[in-house]
Amino acid sequence: MIPKTELPREKLVKSGIESLSDQELLCLILRSGTSKYDMFDLAHRILLKVGGINGLATARLGELLDVDGIKLAKACSIIASIELSKRILYVSAIPKTKVSSMQEIYQMIVKNINDPFQEQMFLVCINAQKEVICCLNLFKGTASSHLVHPRDIFREAVKNNAEFIVIAHNHPSGDATPSEQDIVATEEIVALGEKMGIHVVDHLIIGRNGFLSLKYQGYM
Repeated sequence: MIPKTELPREKLVKSGIESLSDQELLCLILRSGTSKYDMFDLAHRILLKVGGINGLATARLGELLDVDGIKLAKACSIIASIELSKRILYVSAIPKTKVSSMQEIYQMIVKNINDPFQEQMFLVCINAQKEVICCLNLFKGTASSHLVHPRDIFREAVKNNAEFIVIAHNHPSGDATPSEQDIVATEEIVALGEKMGIHVVDHLIIGRNGFLSLKYQGYM
């Protein structure tokens, strides 16, 4: 029996998060064991299955579900924690460099579209010095529609103290021609930005062979 003071949660409170092993961190995500395995056994089995912490970074849902004792709820919690960590690392890794062209914004975004057949929407927040603060993936959706409301965009813009923003999304069809929905949504976002004092610089639509600027096309 492990002393209570050495259980992951108690150890974190007592000695800090850095004191926990990979297995103990995974235990905190699992939260409990099963009738067959305690959470330490489950964590150990998961790490063995994926090849340790490096393998966990690229683990897939089906791979986790192959581990005896791991059901959908626990597998989803692990996958969500991995994805959240990736997004945090991505945002923190972006250097605060001045934006000189939409081509630079496009290059920043396109390398993070991990599935071109799934529509994704991005928000780039820029400060008063025209430096990129962060690039956020706001939504991953179906192959035919995006569902981000303007308030979701500006919630993140305000949170990150943005003076300017660029929004972008990809067309899974590969055709960057704006749809009527794209044009209407852009008009709504620009209007809300004016009310909030946050300037919408551009809306980029990313296709198979590059991108289209709604501002350059005269839609903004």
